[in-house]
Amino acid sequence: VLIASSVTVVLAWASLLLKNFGRFRLYWGITIAFAFVFLVVKYFEYCGKFAHGFYPKTSPLLGLYFLMTFLHVIHVIGGIIVMFMAAGFCMLEAGLVRSKNAAMQSTKNVALFSVAGIMFWLIGYNMAYPSATVAAGLFGIS
Repeated sequence: VLIASSVTVVLAWASLLLKNFGRFRLYWGITIAFAFVFLVVKYFEYCGKFAHGFYPKTSPLLGLYFLMTFLHVIHVIGGIIVMFMAAGFCMLEAGLVRSKNAAMQSTKNVALFSVAGIMFWLIGYNMAYPSATVAAGLFGIS
């Protein structure tokens, strides 16, 4: 689900560059739908584990598992909020300029997302996982 949502983000960006706003909305909506699917999958996964008596206090490994997957759920929810916020600001900014400049303004918003992702890969990943990058010696690779 997460890899598929990454593909739909790239397709949305490519559609926006081609000024195909219908496809952009389609792929952007599919991306957000994948995020909700991930949340539903995690809900059922947690319910199944709880039904079998597996709780965070059962073992340190399960405690770590629940902590990490819960943090990932919070991360996905934050991503959904940011994506809606970015789409809202994109619509606001496109409405504040002439119609001939709306595509350029939308492209700038998508480029901002892209630059943020690249900056995380270059700098943020190394801050988040400092011991992982020492072995590889490259940016954002473990």
